[in-house]
Amino acid sequence: MSTNTKVTFEVAGKRDRSELSLPIQHFIAMDDWINKLGHQAYIAWLKFYTYADRTESQRFEASLTKLCERLGLSKGTFYSKVIPPLWNYGFIDFKERDGFMTIVVYSYPQNSYELATRPLNKIRDYATEWDSVNRDRGKAGGKKSAMLRSSDLSGSKNEPLEKSNNIGSKNEPEGGSKIEPNNIFKSFNNSNNLNDCMGDADASLHTSVYQALRNHASKNCYVLNNTPIGSWYIDEMYTMLVNQFPNQLDPEVVQLATELYFDRACAVTMQGVVMKLDLQNPVGYFRFCYEDAIKQWKAKRNN
Repeated sequence: MSTNTKVTFEVAGKRDRSELSLPIQHFIAMDDWINKLGHQAYIAWLKFYTYADRTESQRFEASLTKLCERLGLSKGTFYSKVIPPLWNYGFIDFKERDGFMTIVVYSYPQNSYELATRPLNKIRDYATEWDSVNRDRGKAGGKKSAMLRSSDLSGSKNEPLEKSNNIGSKNEPEGGSKIEPNNIFKSFNNSNNLNDCMGDADASLHTSVYQALRNHASKNCYVLNNTPIGSWYIDEMYTMLVNQFPNQLDPEVVQLATELYFDRACAVTMQGVVMKLDLQNPVGYFRFCYEDAIKQWKAKRNN
């Protein structure tokens, strides 16, 4: 072999899935992390890490319904007790790619090895910052990521991902099933997109209903103490209304329904807004509130 011979390397054999290892966990994970994240979020983070297919793309495809089933959690628990703490402390970020919402899973908080042995510090607040520009900034090694706003999730250009484990592509890990992406990640807050699939009058109504949800549900609909619903729930509420109340859509009814939701499920105390009910399915509960709001709206209109 001459000195000018090109040299490459390859692994002698791909390791079996059972041989792969989780991120090294130090005592601080038990002393501090699990107390701040909660048991369900901590376990979900480790499971997220294993869900990444160890191919070149390191991604796999799953709808939220299948993901929740895989985790053994309800959607309510997933949205209220798993996603917020993991996002708040920098264990995950979100990106859109190839029409999929990708959950970027970090090996360490904020993807920083230096933080592997330190107590967790909250770097953002899902309840107040998810819909703000801060939501669009990942914490990968202190660099800003290319996270996209929910209003950009349809028809945006693909961007390369940083090295990480991801959920949301076309490679399903062993033991999973290949399914279509979940449409609740697509934003309806775009009148141009709406005009492409319905008349101008319908598009205007749907846009006003969606805006009413964003304005009022984010203020009146809570999932946990002092934790209002986020964009994912709002999109699911919108989809539910369009599917189940196609001829009874009205922004005033939306506002009334969110107020009924708050009056029945929440209370204001010295500690802030607390839950009177344990809601495992906030979207389903909102459906009942919307039905009653229609009745009240009709009664008021007839008087």
